[in-house]
Amino acid sequence: MKTLAKMFLALTALAATSTWADGKFDVGVGFEQFRWREYDSAGTQLLEEKGPRFVMHGHYEDWQPSGAVFGGQADLYFGSVDYDGQTQSGTPVQTDTDYSGVRLEGGGGYLWPVGNHGIGIIGSVGFDSWIRSLQDSRTSTGTFVYGYDEDWYTFYARLAAAWNYRDSVWQHRLRAGLKYPFYTENRVPDFGVTLEPKAGTSYFINWETHWTISPTVALGVALYHEYTRYKESDPEPSYVGLVYQPESRQWVSGARFQMSF
Repeated sequence: MKTLAKMFLALTALAATSTWADGKFDVGVGFEQFRWREYDSAGTQLLEEKGPRFVMHGHYEDWQPSGAVFGGQADLYFGSVDYDGQTQSGTPVQTDTDYSGVRLEGGGGYLWPVGNHGIGIIGSVGFDSWIRSLQDSRTSTGTFVYGYDEDWYTFYARLAAAWNYRDSVWQHRLRAGLKYPFYTENRVPDFGVTLEPKAGTSYFINWETHWTISPTVALGVALYHEYTRYKESDPEPSYVGLVYQPESRQWVSGARFQMSF
């Protein structure tokens, strides 16, 4: 986590020194409601994780109402969520799962002017990496179950319909579109295996609004929702025999408060 924090702070410091006249750099904090479900090949739910996570955010984007726009963002997120699932033999088990991760994304596009509004298309690519740490627990019959860690790495692309609005006081931004996690790895050191879940079509929506309080500073709020689907991986040999990553679906809904300068 210290390494992730250093990466985030370094990116924040670099972007904060930017002299791009038409851009805004945001820093913010917030919470997101996280939910993760896994399904077997017949579509039966195997487990669910859900709970809040804390988020630190840094973002630069050109706020021009029209023309070519570009930007990038970095997020740190972490939290402990409830796990409700089962063992390999199907015995129900409940525990906690700790998450910590970093997400980096950058891209650009073009907006066509309509008064103070800009409407267009924006594309981006990103990298999301997190540690999923399942804690030790006991089944309902008292059997001890060891926890283990999973190291996830995913590269994705996004394509969004975009809308910007800007006047002397308010700036608004809306992004909505498709996400495609084109390459994903789940490394499980305790099992000696790396699994590669296949890409599933996903979607997202993001709304931000800012209120200018001085010539160089604005306060804002962001609301967002994202759904990501990872299809079942191929089975791979491990220390415990053949294993695979079941189809996994992730929902994240969040809100954060931020300052722009």
